[in-house]
Amino acid sequence: MMNKLLIISVLFSCATTWADVRVASIFTDGAVLQAHRAVPVWGKAEPGEKVSVSFAGQVKKTVAKSDGSWCVKLDPLEYSSTGRDLTVASATHSHNGPTTLHDILVGEVWLGIGQSNMEFPLEHCEEGKKIAKGGILPESVRFFHLPKDGDAQVRDAFAIPEGTTW
Repeated sequence: MMNKLLIISVLFSCATTWADVRVASIFTDGAVLQAHRAVPVWGKAEPGEKVSVSFAGQVKKTVAKSDGSWCVKLDPLEYSSTGRDLTVASATHSHNGPTTLHDILVGEVWLGIGQSNMEFPLEHCEEGKKIAKGGILPESVRFFHLPKDGDAQVRDAFAIPEGTTW
């Protein structure tokens, strides 16, 4: 019986030390990264975890801080309308494999933020229905919508780690 408990205890302790490296939830399949600027990519991992981010021939590495946050900056990128993969991996623990985001473009990123009276459906804009249906620049216009639920965890998932500058 003691041997079984010891084995279970060892397995449990190993499982709890293997951490997933997570990229912030603003980074998704189909995202657009800003051209001609250093681009921060960030997320969470176990403190001390070695993190590697690969995109467009660049590989950037860092170590997660004591609070588990990590951030790397990709060198400025040229415009690209061809989707590429962005891979985030742990250099410390590789049992879960890397996280790969697909179809990432490099271009212009515009943020429309403000009060609720700024909401205006694209279909109400001139030629908005064509754009929304993919009739105009179907691969070039992409949208990201932040939910209005007021959840602090959601906001934190989109916040660049403290001390990171653009």
